[in-house]
Formats: sequence, structure tokens, C-alpha cells
Amino acid sequence: MSLYLRIHVHFLGGHYHGEEWPPAPMRLMQAMVAGSAHAGRLRRDVDLFAWLERQPPPIIHAPHVAAGKFTAYVPRNSDDITMRELYKGTSPHEASAKRRARYDGQETTRRWINEVIIYEWQVDDAAKAECLGGISHELVCLGRAEDLAYASFDLAEAPLQDGSNTWQPAPPTSFTRNPLRIPVAGSLASLECREHARRARIESKEFVNPPVIYGERSYDLGAAGCQRPFLLYDLDGMEPSSRLGWRHNEGVVVAAMIRHALDARVPDSLRGYATGHVGDGDPDDRLSWVPLPSIGHQHADGRIRRALLLGPKQETFDSLRWREIMHALAHALLIQHGKPVGTMEPTDEISGAVRPYLEAGTRWHTVTPLVTHGRTTRGGKQKGKFDRRKAEKLILHALAKAGLPYPVRMHYQSAPFERSGRAAREYRVPQHLSGLSRFHVSVEFPEPVPGPVLAGVGSHFGLGLFARSR
Repeated sequence: MSLYLRIHVHFLGGHYHGEEWPPAPMRLMQAMVAGSAHAGRLRRDVDLFAWLERQPPPIIHAPHVAAGKFTAYVPRNSDDITMRELYKGTSPHEASAKRRARYDGQETTRRWINEVIIYEWQVDDAAKAECLGGISHELVCLGRAEDLAYASFDLAEAPLQDGSNTWQPAPPTSFTRNPLRIPVAGSLASLECREHARRARIESKEFVNPPVIYGERSYDLGAAGCQRPFLLYDLDGMEPSSRLGWRHNEGVVVAAMIRHALDARVPDSLRGYATGHVGDGDPDDRLSWVPLPSIGHQHADGRIRRALLLGPKQETFDSLRWREIMHALAHALLIQHGKPVGTMEPTDEISGAVRPYLEAGTRWHTVTPLVTHGRTTRGGKQKGKFDRRKAEKLILHALAKAGLPYPVRMHYQSAPFERSGRAAREYRVPQHLSGLSRFHVSVEFPEPVPGPVLAGVGSHFGLGLFARSR
């Protein structure tokens, strides 16, 4: 019978200074190895850590946290060897100046955390799981030295319920959106080798820093299946090696051509799912056709040369209808004004012009304007006057409906955030949305959110498309 090992980590100081969020499973293993070594029991715990290396990545339940950045100045690790040479033949003032010059400024993120973080593994060896959980009691910090913490564990017959603060390991793909380090075979041996080198440098006077062996796995925020699967396509011309390129604000036209291509090629049983005609069913159980303006550097022209096909949140890569969609759209013709103008070519190449749409980040901004689900003007005697509070409420509602966390900061405007963009009113929208308000929006979330991110009424055809802010 399967059991669930859960290690609970509590931060005594209420803060965490690690680079990634949530704290990576490999970081937890390093903290447990350090605690075991400090307690003098590492030799007898080797088999348990080797067993941990063979386990699949855990699910992580981590709360939403507030974060701030500051610059920390720290001495270089080799100073204990080289400072003796620097001080020879110098005055105290000169030595002090040299020492200050050897400090490196590092941008550091501090996250305030007052709730427990839970790492959850599904295991089939209760004895080993209980012994490994006992090692967690030796943990003294997680993150930097000032991130004091303690841990406890429990074994349960059922997993914790997934929620909006659950980080799930995503299936391995060619692109990782929020990579976290995970233990793999050889991780413990590499940690021991690194520690021996650290101790030996006192005698050898040589600074050696062997690498730590670890793997990487992308983690997605939310319950299993809440992240939308996607397919990436290049929009090629009819001539060999030619590429198409529509204007930044013509995304609705490109989405209509993709929808038409699906309508012509999918079987009747999938036509409603592929073209958005869901009838009385779930309005979100459908595909989204998302043209991608080229961004990523200051000289990008913003023209549309690629497109994403997004499945609904509950879709999986190996579902029957998803495989049929993949087959239907491969090399599909794009028809404009009754004439073929190009083809859709599947690709898995994540270029610099596409990466900002797919990477994880806390700060995002719209590339195409977000369309609100209502009007942002007042009624009554002030009919037609812009209502800022109403606009903010509608934008927040659109973000929440898209399953995004409540932002810690938000700004909206008519002007574009991208250099190649257009004002919000200049983007073509379907006729039934022409009377609704639309804005360019920038937001900052309390934790990294993996892309693609879309919100608003027109998100199924590429309006309200966000990119990670640099």
C-alpha cells in the first residue's frame, strides 16, 4: 500500500533568502545532509539518502509570500587563503581598502514566510520513509545561514488536497518554465566530495569547489492539470524557407485563419472543441488560438510569425482528442481572402522571441491589450465618465478568472509596454467586443507564475496575452 511522506519546514525568522521559490527539493536534501553530519550520524544515513535520490520529485505545498530585493555585499570564498598575501607590506588603511574591494555585491531576494512549507512524496517503503523523516529533525536552516528553520514529518494514507498553493512537478519536456533542482543518483556523493575539498583547502592553500550533482524538473503552480498544454507553430509562407509576418495588432485575423484551418481538418466530433462552439458545455473546455508577436529584444519588430495552440486546463498531452488536434494542424494551410497564404509548421524550438511568453516570473505585462468583461464608465448623471475603481475591479476579476494569484502591484494604461506595440484602442477585436474597455496591464505576483499567461474576454484568440517583464 502506498503511503505519503510529508516533511514540514517551519522558518523561525519568518524569512527565506534562496534564489528560487519554492525552495528546491535538492536544497532540502542539502539541509538534511548538513543536519545529519552535524549530529554525527551521516555514515549510517547514507542508505536513506541514496533511497531519497531514487524517489520521484515531491509535490511542494508552499504559501503565497511577499518578496523584496536588496544588495548584499559578501566576501569571496577564497579570502581565507589570499588575504594573508594582500596584507603583506601594506598599511592598515590600505589593507582595509583592499578588503572592501574584494567584497562582491549580490542582488538578493528576501521572502517573508510565516507559514509551513510541505514536501510530499508518495512512497512504498514505510520503514525507510519513517527513518528519512527522522533525519529531518536535524535540519537547522533552509536557504542561507540566517534562514533558521526546523522540520517535522508525518506519514499519511492519503495525499494533501491540491490547491492554488501547490507546486506540481511537470512532465519532462524540452523546455523548463520554472526549473527546480532535484536529487539524482550521485547527489550525496558530490556533496561529500565538496565538503572534503572545503576542509582540505586549509592545508593545501588551494581553493577547489567541486560541482554538486543534481537534476532539474519544471514545477507548475496549481493543482495537477491546471496548467494548459500548448503546441508551438511557425507560420511559414508558401515558398520554401519563407516566413509570414502580420502586424502586431492583427492577431485576431491570424487567430481566425487558425480556427478556419481547424474547422476544415478536425473530425465532426471535435469541431465544437476546436472552434469554440461548446454549446451548453463548459465555456473553457475549448482550444485557444494565440498568435505571438515577436518580442524579446529592443529591436524586435513585433510582427506575428508564430502561434500557440492552447488546450483547456484539464487537458493532458496524451489525451486522444489532443493527439487528433496535433495531427490535424500539422502542415495545415492558412487561408486569407479565399487564397492559401502559408502553412502551420510544428516546432519545439523556443527562440528568444518566444521565451518571454513561456518562462516563469513574478512580473508580467500585456503584449496585446486585456479586454474587460464590462464597461469602465459611470452611469446616471456622470454617464460616460471613466471610473478608475471600476476599471481596477474589472481587471482584477479578469486575472482571478484566469486562475492567477492576487497581484501585489498592478498598473494599467492605454500606451503599450512593448516598444513595437500599439495603443490598446488600435488592436482589432471581434465585433461583439468592440464596445468593451481594453487596457495594457502590468502586474507583479507574490510568487513566480509559469507562462503562457492570458486573461480577459478575448483570451481565446490572443487578446490579453502577457509576457514576462525583464
